[in-house]
Amino acid sequence: MRRRPPPKGLLLLLLPLSLAAVEVLRPCTSWLAIGRWNRTGAPCAAKPRVPRRSSLSDDVHTLAEDYMSSLGFSEDELSKIKARYKQRFEPDIEKKIKPFLRWFSELGLTDSQVHKVVVTYPMVFRNRLEETSKPMVLWLKGLGMDDLQVAKLILRRPQLISISVEENLKPRVQWLKELGMDDLQ
Repeated sequence: MRRRPPPKGLLLLLLPLSLAAVEVLRPCTSWLAIGRWNRTGAPCAAKPRVPRRSSLSDDVHTLAEDYMSSLGFSEDELSKIKARYKQRFEPDIEKKIKPFLRWFSELGLTDSQVHKVVVTYPMVFRNRLEETSKPMVLWLKGLGMDDLQVAKLILRRPQLISISVEENLKPRVQWLKELGMDDLQ
């Protein structure tokens, strides 16, 4: 079954309306023509690009980056940290960086292991050491892990120290116990 074309009179009625719509929408669609040719064959003008904040800040080191560099973090490590931090890397040195680095050393991590943890998971500096990270380690030790096992676990999965024991782990362990699992499983 073939469709019949619309009557010519209807097309003539709609033509002025469609031309008016094109004129109204032309400023809204001008971005589509960037880097293309217009109907006359002339190249369309490209809009100037506005640099993003991250591209402006790539050349400028923050105090935190300078401090980390003074501790022996390479430029390659710093660039990975900045890329993974999600925002401009500027955690407070006295309140965040120094306490975490000191705590990692107390846990028995070597300098190279601390570098690996920070490069893998720089978001650790957004954590609250006393409220989240230390309770997590104490909880792990309460499960029977010794310092070496905890250090290896942090080295392997540094994200674990950002998990809340009270909100996440205790309810899950309780649920597993209710299913019949014991502490050894």
